[in-house]
Amino acid sequence: MKKHDQQDESAGIAGEKRPWRDFLRGSALQAVFLVLYLHIPLFTTGVWVFDPMRIDPQQGLAGVGEPNYQIIPAFYIASRSLKNGFLPTWSPFAGGGIPFIARQHSCIFSPSRLPFFILPEKIFPYLWLPTLFLWLYLAWACVYLLARAWDLPHWLCVFAGSVYSMSFLILPLRLYPSAEASVLAPAMILLADTYLNTRSRKALLLLPWVVLHPLLAGHFETAFRMYFATGAFFLLRLWKEQKYTLKESLRMIFHFTASAAAGLLIGFFQIASAMEYLHHSYINVWRNLPQFAFYLHNLSKKLS
Repeated sequence: MKKHDQQDESAGIAGEKRPWRDFLRGSALQAVFLVLYLHIPLFTTGVWVFDPMRIDPQQGLAGVGEPNYQIIPAFYIASRSLKNGFLPTWSPFAGGGIPFIARQHSCIFSPSRLPFFILPEKIFPYLWLPTLFLWLYLAWACVYLLARAWDLPHWLCVFAGSVYSMSFLILPLRLYPSAEASVLAPAMILLADTYLNTRSRKALLLLPWVVLHPLLAGHFETAFRMYFATGAFFLLRLWKEQKYTLKESLRMIFHFTASAAAGLLIGFFQIASAMEYLHHSYINVWRNLPQFAFYLHNLSKKLS
């Protein structure tokens, strides 16, 4: 009898560990897939670049991808400024100078920028590829865990993660801020799903940092799309399942919203500076609000 109980207990422990073994096997498979996909820059003497260079003196910047003159310089400006002991609030290298931190795409507070602030500039070109590799893996892992939470088969979870990591949101945009901001989008849905199922405090503790990430990654548009999608998912699930009483549902909405608001509050320094920059630059000088809403207005007019 005791032997039978021990076998049952061992089987239970093995069953609990199996999801992690599946995750590790899926991670290994995804790593192999990424190595095969990126084998040329990995196994040659060259380095991976942000965007293909099509230099034509007559075309100027029109023949060069935007990341090469919008994103790459920010790595060097921030690195040199911080190594010299001051925060780069301003950059004198564009026109008459521009705000640096307030410019979202500078991404100075993104965790992925930390190696570039510590290591010497001469190895920067060799850091682009590991950074992309990390983003692709994190994007895969977030979708895999979300799919597992929804009880999808292991192979389908692996496939879904690969599709998302190779999607237009991540891979074609390379190290563009919108790509980094999109990496943890599935994690936000996963935390909402976990809280709805278990009312886990851990989910509420993790949520502010996931909410903060796309702001630090430098793409507010992607951030607010993530917030809208997650909020809609949370409310629709809560309404459709009717698992909790009205009082419990309102309490859960309050706690989830407060947790998300904490992330926005942490990132308010970036939001406030970017909004000030937007007010003084894009709206009043370069563009105006009707131009921002032009395509949306035309689309909504056709739909109506």
